[in-house]
Amino acid sequence: MRTTTNRKEIIAKVQETILEYFDGSKEEFAEQVEYLLNQHPDCPTLYHTILYMVQGGMFACYSSTAEREMAAWGLNPERYSDDKNWQTYCHLIARDGERFYNKIKKQAI
Repeated sequence: MRTTTNRKEIIAKVQETILEYFDGSKEEFAEQVEYLLNQHPDCPTLYHTILYMVQGGMFACYSSTAEREMAAWGLNPERYSDDKNWQTYCHLIARDGERFYNKIKKQAI
């Protein structure tokens, strides 16, 4: 699926996308994650909390939007089905969102 081999670049772009959905506020993102992590039974881990946010529509709601964002990250979504692209998009946001959250919390200390 990748068109680039620079993993750090993809992670940075995914994290930029996350910030865009929270109007550039790291604090808003962290607060929303913490709220769901502490209050929602479907969110037992940080990864599952962010995955729940993605699947619940806090990020791209349409496969076409997800595919555009993935292409902007340097991935090639045209090669795969909408379902595969959606699963990949959700996973990348959740995985890199988890890293981003941990980075935000580490900076706050």
